[in-house]
Amino acid sequence: MTFVRAIGLIAAFAISFACIAIQNASAQDAGGAWKGYYYYNDGRIKVEFTLDLGMRNGRCVGQTKGPNTFGNRSATHLYGNIACQSLNVGPGGVFAFHKLYDGTGGVSHGVDYSGVMSADGNTVTGQWRIGADTGQFSMTRVVTQ
Repeated sequence: MTFVRAIGLIAAFAISFACIAIQNASAQDAGGAWKGYYYYNDGRIKVEFTLDLGMRNGRCVGQTKGPNTFGNRSATHLYGNIACQSLNVGPGGVFAFHKLYDGTGGVSHGVDYSGVMSADGNTVTGQWRIGADTGQFSMTRVVTQ
């Protein structure tokens, strides 16, 4: 292995490690309990949800819970598993995640969320998307005393 190639590999490793460390720090900053609403563009009633975020195996993951407003009536609530896609929790940072419903109530599709985090890191507002369908969402960090 040449010296130049070795330096290149070391630099690539260092950059990768730094990116992982930044993502993990950001994910930890976004971790915890959130309460929010998603809205439909056709004027239907807003739907409340909760989101719990944390780190598992170095990845930002979580779960949502909300009332069953569109699945079969075998369940009172619907649950979704969260995988964070991008986290930049500084002022005006983008917070994007994918929700995959777990099959409860016969619901198993995915929803992509992308929002902007407030300067204090306690509010996110943005848009959800299912294919061509879109709507808005907002969520606020639950502060425990």
